[in-house]
Amino acid sequence: MEINHKIQLTGSEITSLWTQYQSDSLNLRVNTYMHQHIEEQNDAIRAIFQDAIAISENNLREIESLFNQVHYPIPQGFTEHDVNLDTPKLYSDNLCLKYLHEMTIHGLSAYSVALTVSTCSEMRKFFEDKNS
Repeated sequence: MEINHKIQLTGSEITSLWTQYQSDSLNLRVNTYMHQHIEEQNDAIRAIFQDAIAISENNLREIESLFNQVHYPIPQGFTEHDVNLDTPKLYSDNLCLKYLHEMTIHGLSAYSVALTVSTCSEMRKFFEDKNS
């Protein structure tokens, strides 16, 4: 998303972006771990996790781009150092799928709230796109 004019984000917009960045960086790490440990016969679950990973990566890139455009620092977020991918499998595939479902609900709720507190048209469009 490109911001076409010089804007200043409101505190609520910065907070929403910051919160989503933290959430997506955490989800990326947890989902990567879970994806790595999905049993071979569960291709459908593996594909769902691949999609979730791609969505988190895309969201992080977009939020970083927005912060760069308004000259705001990028949050630290969670990194590959925060999850040990070599840890043996801890969760069943069904529990992983349930976790992903719950986190999706929370993410959509957070983007919906962010939409309601945003005043900048570009930010409203950004948060609206995340809910579609």
